[in-house]
Amino acid sequence: MRTPVAVGCALAVAALLGTSGCGPHSAHATSRSGRPTPTTTSPTTTATATGTAATSAAGGDSAARRALLAAANLVEAKKSADFTTDADFFGKRSTESGTYTWGNGEVYGDVRVSPAAVGMQNLSHAKTIEQRQIGSSSYFRVALRGRHWVRIDMSAYLGADGAKTAASADGDPASLLRQLAATADLRQVGTATVDGKSTTDYQGHVPASSADRKKGLVEPTLVDAWLTGDGTLVRSRQDRNLTTVTMDYKRFGGAKAITAPPGWDVTDITDTVQAQRQQALKPSS
Repeated sequence: MRTPVAVGCALAVAALLGTSGCGPHSAHATSRSGRPTPTTTSPTTTATATGTAATSAAGGDSAARRALLAAANLVEAKKSADFTTDADFFGKRSTESGTYTWGNGEVYGDVRVSPAAVGMQNLSHAKTIEQRQIGSSSYFRVALRGRHWVRIDMSAYLGADGAKTAASADGDPASLLRQLAATADLRQVGTATVDGKSTTDYQGHVPASSADRKKGLVEPTLVDAWLTGDGTLVRSRQDRNLTTVTMDYKRFGGAKAITAPPGWDVTDITDTVQAQRQQALKPSS
C-alpha cells in the first residue's frame, strides 16, 4: 500500500515514546479491505450506479483511463492543493488540513494534525500541531531537548523508495491518478455528489509497491477518485486492510513556499526511532 506519511510517522514516534496512539490522516468509511465489490457511498457522498463500461484490450475502462490521465495533467500543472483528510487506521480516526505542493519529483507539505495522530500526545497537549513534509523528512512542531521542532527521516523507517511513495500517496494527487489509470480492473463505478459537486467515481486496485512487497505486503490498494465533468479532482480514497484514507481537495493552485525549520531549532530523532524499531523487531526470547 502507499502508506500515508502520517501513518509511518505515528508508528515511528510511538516506538520512540512508548505510546500506543498511532493513526494516520483519517477516513469517511470503514475499511473495505480490497474487496472486489465496493460501495460508492460515504457519509458525505450520494452515489448512483451506472451501466457496465467498455474495457480496453489492456484491461480496465478505456474511457475512465482517458479521464483520469487528463485529470492528472490538470492537477500536475496546478502545482499545489489545499486539502482536508479524514482517515481510519485500525479503528483510530483523525483529521488533517493543510497544503501540499509538488514538482520535480519532490513533495512538500504544511499540515495541521492532532498530536495523537502522529504518536506525539506525550509531547504536546495542543489540539493540533504543525507538520511540514520536505521530501522524506517530516518535521513536527513540538518541544524536545530545548528546541521547538523534531525531525524524522522517513527513509530510515520506510526505505528511500517507501518514503517517496508515501509522500506521493498523500501529497501528489497526479501520481495517484496515473497509478489508478494504469490498473487492470479500472471502472466507472457511478456518479456522486461530493462537497456539493456532481462527480463521477472511478475505481481500481493499485498493486502493492516494490517497497511494500519487500516487506511481504502484497495486497493491492483499492483506490477511488471522484472527478467533476471538467476533470477537476474533488476527492480520493485509498483503502487496504484496516486503513482507509480519504482526501478532499478544496482548491488547486496558488502554490506557496514550504521550507524546513532552521536547523538550530530542530532535534533529529531519526536514529533513536530507528534503534527503537530494530529493538521492537527482535524476536522475544
